[in-house]
Amino acid sequence: MDRQWTDERDGTTWDIEAIPMMARQEPGRPTAMIGETDFHLWFRSGNGRHVFQLVIDPDTGSRLGQLADDDLAALLDRARSVGIRIEKEQG
Repeated sequence: MDRQWTDERDGTTWDIEAIPMMARQEPGRPTAMIGETDFHLWFRSGNGRHVFQLVIDPDTGSRLGQLADDDLAALLDRARSVGIRIEKEQG
């Protein structure tokens, strides 16, 4: 699931992607369904220079298309503070 969103606070356009995490398979353990597994949430700036990744709960990840601007801003802030950050060189 993916969407594009513009952060009104600074005008940056973000490509956002929510990818369900695969549950670690253990013998005898049933495979987790989409609504039962966490998601990797990726924020990629329009110029591709900034990338942030965050793990989010199944409910939030499955509703990416319906999240309000305030929700996305809060998730981006969380990804910036506690998520994984990847900076790419301009070139």
